[in-house]
Amino acid sequence: MKHISFKKFKSALGSVWRELCGLGLSKSRMAGVEVFHCNVPQLLIPLAFGFFTHDLSRIDKFFGYKKGCIYIPRWIISFGHHSVRDVVRHEYGHAFAHYYPELVTESDEFPDVFGKEYFHDKRTEAEPVTFISAYAATNPAEDFAETFMVAIRRGCKPLPRSLHPEIRRKYSFVTGLIKRTRGASARRATSSLAS
Repeated sequence: MKHISFKKFKSALGSVWRELCGLGLSKSRMAGVEVFHCNVPQLLIPLAFGFFTHDLSRIDKFFGYKKGCIYIPRWIISFGHHSVRDVVRHEYGHAFAHYYPELVTESDEFPDVFGKEYFHDKRTEAEPVTFISAYAATNPAEDFAETFMVAIRRGCKPLPRSLHPEIRRKYSFVTGLIKRTRGASARRATSSLAS
């Protein structure tokens, strides 16, 4: 069992928010995402290092979780190879999918790039080498969030050419979405200044 102190949580959250701001997402829909350091781990997935609430079950409502928020539990069983910052980056990937459904969860392009719709339960046929991590192979939502995590960590810089073309294709899709939302935020700010 590992404890995530409030200090470590706040430090990771601050670092990731600066990365998101550096990528131009501070004026996007991402600015409204609430992130909580919670006492109780997500009960349906007790091994989760963090979780995002797309929808709320009765249990989620009982514990006071709010829809559209990121939660990082104080206690987890094991971190594996992920840092707290990587967990926060990953959960922001789920938040991006939630707050930009037209680009991700409702997108016609998403299933073409990730193999199935965002909320599809399982990955069935893709080769392991086509995923950025083992956890990405779980399902399309986790594949997207893991790819988003790496994109944020790398500042959207290109991936090495030695990686599988499918990984680079997914990464390019994600970085393209980040650039599109950054551009839309900048256009909105410019048009509001002109009025």
